[in-house]
Amino acid sequence: MRPADTTPASDFASPRKSAQFRTFCKGSTNSGFRAAASSDFLQQRKPSLVQTATVLSGYQYRALLLDSDAAHAERLIAQVLQPQNLVVEHVRGSEEALVKLQHRIHYFALVIINVSANGPAWHRILQKLQHACQRVNGQTATLFLCVSETRKKTDFILRIEQLGARYAYEQ
Repeated sequence: MRPADTTPASDFASPRKSAQFRTFCKGSTNSGFRAAASSDFLQQRKPSLVQTATVLSGYQYRALLLDSDAAHAERLIAQVLQPQNLVVEHVRGSEEALVKLQHRIHYFALVIINVSANGPAWHRILQKLQHACQRVNGQTATLFLCVSETRKKTDFILRIEQLGARYAYEQ
């Protein structure tokens, strides 16, 4: 059995600390009520190391786009990916994508595969690309997104998602 906490309530609410947090809802008259954190207090928080590094270096996430349709790739890059502040590298074939991922010159946070064509065995291509991204511990940090301009059957979608990728139908 643990002893009861005997810390006095006054230790939790020193006048200096509570002054930083004292903001009220519009129309509130209770001076002892804290409704929300003060914007002054939020501005006093130091940015994290990642936020600082992102601002200082201008780091952008890199994406690899595997798309044999050049017009579709240009449209996808211009309308969707660049506005999201992604640096996109476009390749036309799965072998070229495999080489880029295996050489590891650049780290790709996202691999986008256009699976609109019915010919290739996309699940096998996806497995090869995922294998190329694996780390020493067997885990992959790269996310995979399969996009299609044509509606795919449910079994195709489930197979892709069972491999850990996401599927998106472009309307």
